[in-house]
Amino acid sequence: MTGRRRASHAGILRGLAAVAAREILGLLAVPRGIVVAVLFLLLQGWNFSLLLHALNDPLAAPGPVMRYFFGGSFFVFWLPVAFVTSIVGMRLVAEERARGTFDLLLAAPVRPCQAILGKYVAALVYYGALWAPTVLFVVMLRGAGAEPDLGPVASGYLGAFVVGALCLAIATAASAASEQPLSAAAAAFVVIVALVLSGLWADEAPAGPVREVLDAANLLAFMQETAQGIVDAGRLAVYAAATAGALVLAVRWTDPYGGRDGMLRTVAILACLVAWAGIARRHLPRADWTSSRIYTVSDEATRYLAALDRDVRVDVLVPSVLAADQPNPLRRELDEVLRRMAARTDRLVVRFVDPDRDREEAEARIAAFGLSPADLVEGVVLVESGEPGRRRRVHLRAPDLVTYAAGPDVAVSGPRVVAFDGEGALVRAFARVTRTRDPEVCITQGHGEPDVTSLAPYDGLAHFEDLLRDEGYGVRTVVSKGDAEGCDALVVAGPKGPLPEDVRAAVFEALDRGRGVALFAGAVLLRGRDRLADHGLEDQLARFGIAFGERVVLDPHARPGATPLLSFTLDEGWGEAAAVAHLVGRPVSFVLARELEVDGRAAAPVPEVWFSAPESSWAEADLAALREGRPVAYDEGADRRGPIPLVVATSAPGGGRLVVVSSDQILLNAHLRPDLVYDATRDLVRAVVAHVADAVPVVGIEARPRESIKLVLRPEQLRRMTLMAWFGPAGLYAAAGLFVVWGRRRAR
Repeated sequence: MTGRRRASHAGILRGLAAVAAREILGLLAVPRGIVVAVLFLLLQGWNFSLLLHALNDPLAAPGPVMRYFFGGSFFVFWLPVAFVTSIVGMRLVAEERARGTFDLLLAAPVRPCQAILGKYVAALVYYGALWAPTVLFVVMLRGAGAEPDLGPVASGYLGAFVVGALCLAIATAASAASEQPLSAAAAAFVVIVALVLSGLWADEAPAGPVREVLDAANLLAFMQETAQGIVDAGRLAVYAAATAGALVLAVRWTDPYGGRDGMLRTVAILACLVAWAGIARRHLPRADWTSSRIYTVSDEATRYLAALDRDVRVDVLVPSVLAADQPNPLRRELDEVLRRMAARTDRLVVRFVDPDRDREEAEARIAAFGLSPADLVEGVVLVESGEPGRRRRVHLRAPDLVTYAAGPDVAVSGPRVVAFDGEGALVRAFARVTRTRDPEVCITQGHGEPDVTSLAPYDGLAHFEDLLRDEGYGVRTVVSKGDAEGCDALVVAGPKGPLPEDVRAAVFEALDRGRGVALFAGAVLLRGRDRLADHGLEDQLARFGIAFGERVVLDPHARPGATPLLSFTLDEGWGEAAAVAHLVGRPVSFVLARELEVDGRAAAPVPEVWFSAPESSWAEADLAALREGRPVAYDEGADRRGPIPLVVATSAPGGGRLVVVSSDQILLNAHLRPDLVYDATRDLVRAVVAHVADAVPVVGIEARPRESIKLVLRPEQLRRMTLMAWFGPAGLYAAAGLFVVWGRRRAR
């Protein structure tokens, strides 16, 4: 019995393959098929050439060109696809019926299912052959110096193929149900266009089964997602079920002996497909194919969301479209990230309100946050939590969610987004609204420390203050002891000389009262003296087992663009402290680091080393050579070989937490600018402050770079690329098709 079944299956496959081979030659190797393909490719080449000209415009902002290509307008993507698939489907059954050859095919030892599936496979091969030459567009971009993200390119082609497969199945069913080729093509075209346009009503439909069906069948959203690099396995399952259902109907309508049993069998199969599609839509995952994983929720955010113990409401008031009806990428990114976040916790309630469609509701929501209608132009995200009357609220504007480019080219190209920071901004907002109050962080000033209000690259801490406020801390300055009252954490930010006695007393009173202290104290070289400047806390810190040396830590792992040895970047040397576990293996930078020593016998508990310079580093004693810029080398007699502690933490008897960082330079604007820092130094600073403030750290969540393509072509180069876009793929296909036609005629 098993052998008969295998022989039967092999016979079915042989019959299907024979029909498919016959049909492929009828599509690929006939003048009409070549003409349709050439026209299709000419239109795609024209579409791509428009994008080339747009990206080469000096006033145009860079963008993801292939995303625009696949997620383009209705007229340049959807109409050609609907037209081609309708024309191809027309000839599969209806045209053969009109010529009388379809009945002859069924009279042969070929079942209706073999005939339909064979013809469908041939049509799918032909459709894939239409898109294959467009890979030349990607090659052209790379040849022009652009580097498109291949993940969204691959998912875009996958989306185009899946859409084509569904449209061809619909066209096959329409052809099977019709006796006339033109009526079959017209019916298929109308059904396909109606299916595409139904996606426009998905957001307008009331919540319920109808909206779920429209959302699942939304081909417009599907192509926009795949063009972004998002592959929704649930949608793929729905379209696979719809494709199979259309082919089942086509088989039913061409089977002359189906009868009542065949109809019942068809209904049962369709019911199973609907049930399977519904289950798959709810449970299958969404994949992120972008190289930077811009839509993937990080492990750090996942851990934070899993520990969320309060309900958080998020209202996204961001327009769906920008000027010229272009989809708003920020809206898409927020939708995707929040969708994935909501899947990881039951505490998140997310609602999207389009300010262009629901203006009154949007204005009512922002009024509760004390914002004005002007904030709706770029969009705003409202986050709140807590009981009525005691709700904590935070709002995020576009600059909080994205990173804008910096540099001289911005003056030419205009503002442009280079990275999406929505995940980190949202998680920090969740942390702020779920706290009972904002911790107060105080920063010492007036003793040689850089000014917290200054934007000077090497003499200001404005970016450090911004970092603290972004984390939800209240920030104020401490000049004397009285200013430190009520501080949850005190940051000593690089004094250039001894602190006044009252400030030193405030530091240790804070530790005795259970408050936290973060001391950033680096190597301050004094002119004409062979010792480093003191900050006045050395003797008291010795009681905690932490001692400052009189040497400067040097390391050969240079930081790019900085002074060798004095500035270095390391990714090894992390300890086992839980506060920095998320940073293990990530690089951090130190500038003018002062030697630290840990004496485990001097205090209990023993200080914990968070980070150490490796054995390749050393503590240099020749301060005069460093001050004068003369070359230095390790001296066995005077210098100290690594490992050398750079970040040390301990606790006081009163419960206060103390962290000592051997460099204060890393707090400067030049080293904390979010658009320039390439390492995890900002996250180290966050971890230090969160630890001493006894707050939940929101760290390790980085901005994800967006794909950004900008062309700079001379006029003659642009003309050549335009001609290549127009005639390259079309000419390639025409040459291949004519070669096949010539070969067939010679074979006869």
